[in-house]
Amino acid sequence: MDMEPTTFEGYKSLPQPQQCSPPIRSGSTWARTDQEKSEAFAIHLSSVFKPNDADTPEDPEIEAILKQDLQMCLPLRHTTPKELTKIISKMNPNKSPGFDLITPRLLKELPRKCLVFLTILLTPHLEPLTYRHFGRHLKLL
Repeated sequence: MDMEPTTFEGYKSLPQPQQCSPPIRSGSTWARTDQEKSEAFAIHLSSVFKPNDADTPEDPEIEAILKQDLQMCLPLRHTTPKELTKIISKMNPNKSPGFDLITPRLLKELPRKCLVFLTILLTPHLEPLTYRHFGRHLKLL
């Protein structure tokens, strides 16, 4: 079957439109070359982005607030195995593992004894250390 030339084939042979870059006005002159345009743009950026000239004295009240320990943290509370079980049951089992390669499916299959052990591990880190804790550890040694 002979194919006749279509109008599209004739259109492809026509010269394509050239991309032109218009000149930029730099002060009272026009920047036409790429070098002149880049220099004009550099001058524009250096005039726009200047350091802030504000010389405000530092407020001692604000400095004292910023230097406080745990300024945005709420007090931590104890966890229970039941609370861990609730959190784990709400997790999406198809979620991909993190850098430790522990998946939600693995956590859901943990036995209760393991959850109790996790709460025992986490709870002392949440409690503030007191003399009573040190005494208990000294008796164990």
